[in-house]
Amino acid sequence: MGYKGTLGNELNPIQLNWVRASNVEVYVVSGSTKWGHALLGTSSGWFHITDPGLTYPRWIETHLLFKKYLEEDDKYVLGVLEIPDSTFDPDKLRAEIVASLRRRWFWGGFVHNCVNYVEYVLQKAGSDFKMEGTNFPVNGLQKAGLMSLNGVIGNFKRRTKDEAMQAKERLLK
Repeated sequence: MGYKGTLGNELNPIQLNWVRASNVEVYVVSGSTKWGHALLGTSSGWFHITDPGLTYPRWIETHLLFKKYLEEDDKYVLGVLEIPDSTFDPDKLRAEIVASLRRRWFWGGFVHNCVNYVEYVLQKAGSDFKMEGTNFPVNGLQKAGLMSLNGVIGNFKRRTKDEAMQAKERLLK
């Protein structure tokens, strides 16, 4: 297993002062399942939940560390969904990101997973964001993958595998 970010309980209060809630995007990256993995991106990095069981969310603080995250597990970005600033309260989002890093989260795989974490944090900031990618019932993890494959909501920038690999190559330079 490669780099996944810093566990929230390992961050000191000074580091948490750097959390920002601007330029918010939801990333879907290739993952260990065919459905991919969801991360919340902001101007201060990426936040996600990745370990099974009761654990703390992780923070990938810089583009260089995000590049490391992608490289070490041979991941690539499947797509990015921009979340307009007008759809949430930035102060509440910042506060919720910081609070979530200090709280344990139960990651249950097909339920209570990476998608649910992103939805929960955004909704606590006043957003009505839901990752829904199809017209048939699916769980949160499947929503991320189906959204990335179908590109069916909002301003989701869908990428083919070739486009994703080209974007990864540009990031690695």
